[in-house]
Amino acid sequence: MEQLRNKRLAGILPNYYRKAGWLVVLITIALTIVLKYSPSMMVMEKKDLVSTFLLNGIILGLLLIALARDKEESETTLLFKLKALNFTFVGAVLYVLVRPLTDLALSVQSEQMSAQGLVLSMLFAYLFMYFFQKRAR
Repeated sequence: MEQLRNKRLAGILPNYYRKAGWLVVLITIALTIVLKYSPSMMVMEKKDLVSTFLLNGIILGLLLIALARDKEESETTLLFKLKALNFTFVGAVLYVLVRPLTDLALSVQSEQMSAQGLVLSMLFAYLFMYFFQKRAR
């Protein structure tokens, strides 16, 4: 039975990756604050590139948090993760389909959401949905 359970959970990262993910997010936020108030001209010239790398750091940290196993993983927590993933994916697809229509109906100039913005919002939605499902249990 234990071997079957371990095989079923083989795709999920160990629990300590959650701490590593939080560390990556915190380091990225601290680096963002330092670079924002840095008078360095190099940072100002490469602002788009720096912001891309910083956003990627936050995405990587949130991904590590999302993929990390709980201390006590059960079928219920796996079901919560699956529901949260389903909700997030369907929500993102609906957002991509409905936003241009609402922009057209409201006569607002439509701006494309970046892939990073979409992934970041999906990770936040997944983590919030999973957290609230666990709390309601």
